[in-house]
Amino acid sequence: MAIQQKDRIYLDGELYGLLSTPLKVFFEARPDIPVFRGKIPECRRGYMASWRIRNNVLYLTGFQQVSPTVVINPRDVLTGSKMVADWYDGTLRIPIDSDKSGAEGGDNSHETELHITLQGGVVYNHEIVQKKHVPSNSSKKNNVL
Repeated sequence: MAIQQKDRIYLDGELYGLLSTPLKVFFEARPDIPVFRGKIPECRRGYMASWRIRNNVLYLTGFQQVSPTVVINPRDVLTGSKMVADWYDGTLRIPIDSDKSGAEGGDNSHETELHITLQGGVVYNHEIVQKKHVPSNSSKKNNVL
């Protein structure tokens, strides 16, 4: 499986990969925007987006089509230089440690994530989530349960 390109989010002047896809909800609600076809293995959804949180509001700040077979005018997505993501209710998952898996490409390779919960594009909760590490069977050689 190819490593998936992630959306990007700017927080406190730092750029992070985003494990969530808030633009997916926007596209599902807009049947007038054509479905992306000809997706590349590294980006199955066919686009990448840039985001920013400012004053506890989520903004879509950039959009780039990755699919060469469908032309989507970014103005069909962005209504201005920044767009309030008021359609988004959900949790943004942002890895805040380095990728532990390298080539595996899954979204479970991060031990620490920042979860930001939004309603109508407005932040109402955030927390640091530390995933529990479960050792593989090979590392339990001498353990007796």
